[in-house]
Amino acid sequence: MKSQVVIHRKNILFFTIGLSLLTIMGILGVDTYLPSIPDIAKEFKQNIPSMQLSIMVYTLCIGFGQLIFGPLSDSIGRRRIMLSGAIIYCVTTYCLTLSTGLGTFLTIRIIQGLSISITLVTAISAVRDVTRGSVAATLYAIIITIEGVVPIASPLLGGIINDVWGWRAIFLMILGYSVVTLTYVYFNFPETLSHKKRITYSLKSSFLTYKEISKQPRFYLPCLSLGLSFSLIYCYVTASPFILMVKYGYSSTQFGVISSIIGGFLLLGAALSGKLLKKRSAPQILSLWLKLIASFIVLCTPLIIFVHHVNVFILFFIVLMFAGGMFESLYTYLTMSSQRTSLGATSALMGAASLVIPSVIGGIGSFLIERNITIWIVYLLSIILIMIFMLRKYRRFTAA
Repeated sequence: MKSQVVIHRKNILFFTIGLSLLTIMGILGVDTYLPSIPDIAKEFKQNIPSMQLSIMVYTLCIGFGQLIFGPLSDSIGRRRIMLSGAIIYCVTTYCLTLSTGLGTFLTIRIIQGLSISITLVTAISAVRDVTRGSVAATLYAIIITIEGVVPIASPLLGGIINDVWGWRAIFLMILGYSVVTLTYVYFNFPETLSHKKRITYSLKSSFLTYKEISKQPRFYLPCLSLGLSFSLIYCYVTASPFILMVKYGYSSTQFGVISSIIGGFLLLGAALSGKLLKKRSAPQILSLWLKLIASFIVLCTPLIIFVHHVNVFILFFIVLMFAGGMFESLYTYLTMSSQRTSLGATSALMGAASLVIPSVIGGIGSFLIERNITIWIVYLLSIILIMIFMLRKYRRFTAA
């Protein structure tokens, strides 16, 4: 195993690419097979909401898994556990191509979600192992910007693969990417956590660490808001197949093209947040954009209720993704900056909140969108209003 090294400025780009490769694996497990959900549901003799359950199960396991593996990485280091997670992810991805029913598919997705939770929590923790302050904030923004390429390309790629070779070929493609990433990590990724910063692992100490971190307003206010910001993205993920493929009859490839365009605005939002951080503080940026998004939802509601045109929904989805990309990097920076030690545990709590909360909220959103669009819009507006309230509390607390 490689020994712990310092990440010098000249190596920061190489380091960032490595972290992005790891985090992209988890995103591929959702966005790429979105266009194939109707076909998988048909083959398994299930309805679309049942297959969307595979997204919820996957993300829930990623969230809860980080609570286990975050403190473990604080004890044994990042590299070994990161490699183990990547190997398990490769194996489970191949097993998905062999599944023949919903039960088997969901079971494999549970294991796959737990494995990717390892790579995600160690990647986020590694950033704070070697950087601080504005450098860390910029690095988070860069990683999220690079990750934003995935929602642009993967739905289109998945739609084409699904139409030509079927949904199993999508997971074979993900397997190929995962093997490349595993190879990169094995040969190039250093151990970022020095031995003197490691802590003894135990379930009791992990619980006490989580309790200590989670009761701090400086942590839980931006962390919960991060979960809510991800919920906007998940509401798009769960609503878009129903709106575009079921309601308006788009094919897998057409859905992939539109989703790729919409995903590009996630990238723009993340990129813009990185530039704005050089001129304004994160709370200042968030305050302005939360109010703008709330106003947009209010103004757009009559169009969605009365016009029912596909372009209105596409515009609405674009704004959701743009806001999600901007909020994601800003809240990640605020959450991770709340702590100086136990960064694996901090990353684990943040990761759990950013996946468990949107999994539940997105699941409710998928239920609402198929039954009443007006209530779905009000539901999204309520999420934004809660985020505004929590940001005001955060600013009052930090000012005091």
